Amino acid sequence: MWAKELQPAWQTAFAEIANSGSLKEAVSRNLPTVADGGTSICSGVCEGFQVFQRQYPSTEGCEIVLLTDGEDSSIGSCFAEVKRSGSKIHTIALGPSAAKELEMLSDMTGGLKFAATNSLDSNGLIDAYSGISSGSGSVFQQSIQLESTSQSIGPSEWLSGTVSIDRTVGNDTFFVVTWGASTAPPKIGLTDPRGKRYSQKAFEIGDTNVRMARLRIEGTAEV
Repeated sequence: MWAKELQPAWQTAFAEIANSGSLKEAVSRNLPTVADGGTSICSGVCEGFQVFQRQYPSTEGCEIVLLTDGEDSSIGSCFAEVKRSGSKIHTIALGPSAAKELEMLSDMTGGLKFAATNSLDSNGLIDAYSGISSGSGSVFQQSIQLESTSQSIGPSEWLSGTVSIDRTVGNDTFFVVTWGASTAPPKIGLTDPRGKRYSQKAFEIGDTNVRMARLRIEGTAEV
């Protein structure tokens, strides 16, 4: 379904200004692919340090995104190591059972802290990652989230919306659509201010996340 009103706004469910996909792929290749056992937040942090040190001589300046949905009574055992590391840890508590001490890792390292639910119609995780990327690095390289919309819809229903992009932004623009009901992508329609239409085929679906479609706008996005 192509929305015809509210031109010249971009029309889609969600828009994100983000860095190039090559960096994301490089990070993904260095991450563990198997998870088992119970909750051990310190083990996760130390593993993050090890991944960073595969490419850099120390953890000074390292930034870690730490997400957990479980309790962990031993989280304080790595506080000293975290302080010495020179790293910044951003924390995301997923659901009501996440360890209460989790925020202390953010507080002691100057990181950001977020809370999210695992509800299918919640954009909490997307918003958290966007908030982290918008607050990291040079101000000229930071990403800006322009819109985030979610809704639970039934069969043959549509989630429609518009995203306005002014002349101060528009470089490396991405539109991202996620879904949770099945692994099959929904029909996606995007119309730009000049009337150019992007269908589902124009969106890229990654190998690591079959429920997310991503479209990169070449050059600078239209105002």
